[in-house]
Amino acid sequence: MQFTPEITERLDLLQQKYEAMGQDMASYLDGLLYADFLTYWDYIHLDTLLSLQSPKTPFPDEEIFIMYHQITELYFKLTLHECKQIAAKKILPPSFSPLV
Repeated sequence: MQFTPEITERLDLLQQKYEAMGQDMASYLDGLLYADFLTYWDYIHLDTLLSLQSPKTPFPDEEIFIMYHQITELYFKLTLHECKQIAAKKILPPSFSPLV
């Protein structure tokens, strides 16, 4: 099997990363071989999230009420997370993005 230059470059970068951490890249690659496949839906626990919307009354708008407030709480959590990332930076360069 021949590696493209892009794959070779990525492997070199990974090797540098793991060496800088004092880790063995081969051990991590072995872990990938034995790890279970994880779908996007399993990763974000969508079924669990949706199961948390359980109205207690027969009013049709109660489910909307629950979803709205859950969404709002998630946005609050997201905002706090972003603020913590910004606060943790000593100097914010123009290129700073809290999503990185």
